[in-house]
Amino acid sequence: MPRFLNSFIISACVLGTLLLAGCTSNGVRVPKLPAKSYQPQNVYSLEYIPATMIRVAVLPSYHPEEDPALLQNFDSTINSELSKVQIFELIPIDRAYLKKHFGTSQINSTSNLPASLLARIVRDYQAQGVLFTDVTEYHPYKPIRVGLRSKLVDLRDGELIWVFDDVFDSAQPNVSAAARRYSRQVFTDRFPLDSADSMLQSPQRFSRYVFHEAFETMPSR
Repeated sequence: MPRFLNSFIISACVLGTLLLAGCTSNGVRVPKLPAKSYQPQNVYSLEYIPATMIRVAVLPSYHPEEDPALLQNFDSTINSELSKVQIFELIPIDRAYLKKHFGTSQINSTSNLPASLLARIVRDYQAQGVLFTDVTEYHPYKPIRVGLRSKLVDLRDGELIWVFDDVFDSAQPNVSAAARRYSRQVFTDRFPLDSADSMLQSPQRFSRYVFHEAFETMPSR
């Protein structure tokens, strides 16, 4: 058999093996993900964001353990993921502002709010809405678990526009599949290898997925 034909047959066999194995172009096997993925259950939402809600004040995250580094990470992730929704102008409120005017650096959305909080935000920031975000549960060790409660409130009348409340447990197959799918979409360029394992081992990356999943349920314009 001519040498060039023999080489062609070998190359064809290798290519067929790679395709059957589900490999990427760099020869790394990328396992398939389950078709069934996470579906949000505990969500309340109006059909549309009110046309009058243009500017939304984003309060710092709340977590019972006031770890500055952890809270800063939550805050930056909230603003980063929320900016991708692009349905209103974001006005981040820093913790120093809350501490100065209300004596606390974080506010739990289920507790009694400071009497002048909403009125002051309207006056100081000309906002029409305010977003509360509570990290209700945080277990950074494998299996990672993050609980999130978030509320969007109309500052004109106090009406709830959107509420999300759920716990994301990476040990659950549907949550795991959704997080890995998100990882492949977001980290493809930076990490050519399959990043599913790192997503389920990194509390920072998993938290990013959690906030993304929650904010995707907000109503549209």
